[in-house]
Amino acid sequence: MTDKTIAIKGLIHGEVCMGTYGLVELALIDIEKDIDTFAMGFLEYVEKLSPSERVSVWAKDGSSKGVFTMDSEQLLKKYKRDLFIKQKGAQ
Repeated sequence: MTDKTIAIKGLIHGEVCMGTYGLVELALIDIEKDIDTFAMGFLEYVEKLSPSERVSVWAKDGSSKGVFTMDSEQLLKKYKRDLFIKQKGAQ
């Protein structure tokens, strides 16, 4: 469990019945699994990108044009965009 999920459990402990507490705990476990799945998908995505797919023609701040290697934040945005497009196409 992460620090945040432990904090959530601490906030609701004693405030809700044990059944509700158990359901919240199961939901938190599912969320952590989803996060792990997302993170592993991102890692696999980045590993499969060719060097040319890891570059941008604009600087991160948009101030200049050229060839720039994307940082982790830009790669994450690219992954989310491609994942959204893939999921939208599957509908």
